Amino acid sequence: HLRICGVYPRLRARISPSVPRKFARVILGTDMDPESAFQDAMDCFTLCNFQECLKRLHSINSADPQVRQKVELLTYRAYIAQRKYNVVINEITENHEVLSYRLVRLLAGLQSGTASKTKVLEDLSANFSDNPFTSDETCIIITATIYMYLAMPEKALRFLHQGSTLYCDALTVQCLLSINRLDLANKTVRRMQVADEDALPSQLASAAFYLIKGGDKLNEALSIYQELQEKYKPTPLLLNGQAAALMAMGRWADAEPVLQQSLDLEPSHTETLINMMVASQHTGKPAEIMSRFISQLRDCDKNHPFLDSINSMDQLFEEAKSQIAARTQKNVK
Repeated sequence: HLRICGVYPRLRARISPSVPRKFARVILGTDMDPESAFQDAMDCFTLCNFQECLKRLHSINSADPQVRQKVELLTYRAYIAQRKYNVVINEITENHEVLSYRLVRLLAGLQSGTASKTKVLEDLSANFSDNPFTSDETCIIITATIYMYLAMPEKALRFLHQGSTLYCDALTVQCLLSINRLDLANKTVRRMQVADEDALPSQLASAAFYLIKGGDKLNEALSIYQELQEKYKPTPLLLNGQAAALMAMGRWADAEPVLQQSLDLEPSHTETLINMMVASQHTGKPAEIMSRFISQLRDCDKNHPFLDSINSMDQLFEEAKSQIAARTQKNVK
């Protein structure tokens, strides 16, 4: 999934032009105010660098209750991204007084498999029974994420329309792309670019749209992913985006080392494993390689929709094989 945050010009302004870019974040980290430090952690979260995100969050000291709440919620979201669901479920009570905490706990329960789809939908309905509208960004994004996980993008969009930030817009683009509404996704991307073309959510949403659009837009998507790697550093999110653009161009052999770099960073990254299967198939790798990637995917995420599709195709193949065998036997008789 796209995990969205912004790049703030005020941080860049604090960096002297004479300071090499690779040292800029180190210098900023020594005297950053809590808000800027939190945004830096959000950058790491967005780029799938969850351990670095947690490291930066743990270094934030603030007596402001609102800042502490933002730090705690992002910490729990990072744990969920790392599949450390029990940490979230055990630390947040089911009847927590703050809605955003209850929603984060609900997301952890859903992704861990401890909460059924029916239970999650009932809880969502109960949580918003008194007030179906909210302006809280975390509530909007988590609720939309839950609906997207449940393959209900239309309901996710209803919540996202209540938001007014680039985060919500970027997730809106993802929803629209999932239902093949490229026209509306394009309008949202253009609106984001007008608001702040250089912001990270705008960059990632643009790249995602260009990937689906295809054609000459693939070069733009590829450039965005490569530039973001230079600006920050390679992460599974950026490397998979780069590889997806290369594969869409038919450059399968070029995509494989990029995906291998992503696996080196995170061996259990599901999107990388799936893209590796696709690239391996097109470059003529042995069937054992494909089987190995499928086994790895089952080990790290046995409930992944990609595996469901494989199981469905296997079942259809077996049914077809049985029908052909039965007809052949009947004809022989």
